[in-house]
Amino acid sequence: MNETLQDRDYSWFIDNLPMLYQKYGDDYIVIKNKNVIGRYKSFAEGVHNTEKTEEIGTFIVQKCGPNQEALMEHITSMNWI
Repeated sequence: MNETLQDRDYSWFIDNLPMLYQKYGDDYIVIKNKNVIGRYKSFAEGVHNTEKTEEIGTFIVQKCGPNQEALMEHITSMNWI
């Protein structure tokens, strides 16, 4: 199985979670190429604003939290009205 850029960004996120949580608290952060490129109060806000400048599928949006177990979220779809 090939590792995608998103997989690498997620691994970087997990490896750096304590530092990211200290810096960004409970906000959602947008990560691309192992760099935080945005900070938002909601997942939808992060995707909506980032897709204006970045192609969907080239970044991830993750919620910061005090530990990895607190970060599990399941999102099945998003519809823009």
